[in-house]
Amino acid sequence: MNETYICKLDSIEQLIPHETDKVRWIDTISDLDMLRAYCEWFDVVDLKEDYFGFDITKQFGTEQRKWRVCAYIDGSEILSLARVKFVSEQEWEISAGSTHPHYRGRGYMTAVASFLAKYILENHKRAICCTNIGNVAAQKVMHQIGMVFERIEL
Repeated sequence: MNETYICKLDSIEQLIPHETDKVRWIDTISDLDMLRAYCEWFDVVDLKEDYFGFDITKQFGTEQRKWRVCAYIDGSEILSLARVKFVSEQEWEISAGSTHPHYRGRGYMTAVASFLAKYILENHKRAICCTNIGNVAAQKVMHQIGMVFERIEL
C-alpha cells in the first residue's frame, strides 16, 4: 500500500496568504527560454518530457486546457513553479511543484502554492493537493497555506 496525504482547502477564509508580485502565470511562448533554463537544472532538455508529469508546451495549445502553470520569477529566472490541474467541477489540484535546487527552503513554493490556492478558491472550487507521506517539504508548504490533511491509502 502507498500511504498518501490529501490536503484540502475549502474556503478563502481558510487560506493563509503568502502574496508577492513575483508569482505570475507562465506563458509558454514568451517565457520559453526561462522554462528551458529552469528545466535544465532537472536534466530535462525537451520540455515535452514527462519530468513534471505533463507536457509543459501544451498549456496554451488548441486542446481544451485542463491545467495552468505559474512560477515565482526573480528577474529573468524561474525559482519555483507548480500547476493547477482542473480535476472536476468541484476540485482543482495544486500539483507538479518544484523549486530550483539553489533556492529551496526560502518560501518560494509557499508563495506559488498560495497564488494557486487563491485562484482556485476565487473560482469557487475546492483546492486539493495529493502528496506521498514521505514528501515532508510539500506537506510543510500545504500546511503553511492553511490546508487540512487527510491520510489515505492507495
